[in-house]
Amino acid sequence: DLHSFPTRRSSDLLLFGFGLLSWLLTTQLRQTWLRADTFLITGVIFVLLVRLAYNSFNLVLPAIPPLLAFSLSGLLSFTYDFTLETLEKLRVRRTLEAYVSPELTREILDKRDSFLHSLGGERKCAAVLLSDLRGFTTLSETMDSVQLVTQLNEYLSQMVSDIQSSRGWVDKFIGDAILAVWGNLNTEGAANDITAAV
Repeated sequence: DLHSFPTRRSSDLLLFGFGLLSWLLTTQLRQTWLRADTFLITGVIFVLLVRLAYNSFNLVLPAIPPLLAFSLSGLLSFTYDFTLETLEKLRVRRTLEAYVSPELTREILDKRDSFLHSLGGERKCAAVLLSDLRGFTTLSETMDSVQLVTQLNEYLSQMVSDIQSSRGWVDKFIGDAILAVWGNLNTEGAANDITAAV
């Protein structure tokens, strides 16, 4: 003799429980693969429990609605996280490309963990270029401020473009001065430094 799940209220409670579980998994498990595995294992366990209730107790549990709600919630959470991660990568890429070459930007984003690991400091050979404008202080005292900033921005933009085209990156601006770096110094790195300086 088969028995249906006791009441409509209990069925709604089951749906609510799965919705709550989905929310907890989404907020507490930030690692994507761990969360995906947990969602999958939870779904399989629920299906097994439904089958056990049917085979052992002749009890028919509403399996499809809770499972669909749980799966849909999981899918939405993964879509949301993926969208946020994509937008964050795009924002970081645009920020980095304003200061470093596209090749270095790509390397930083592709090897993010290794760069985060080396934030404590790392010894490397590098070529460094420090350039500034001759007589800039005297010039700045005689020019209109708006005109001065306009010309300085034009100069710095061109310098950054030249540095990046030779695979270097700008470490900092010091007034009219630019500190640029070429990492992993070798024959090519030194040549790029000289090319940018010329």
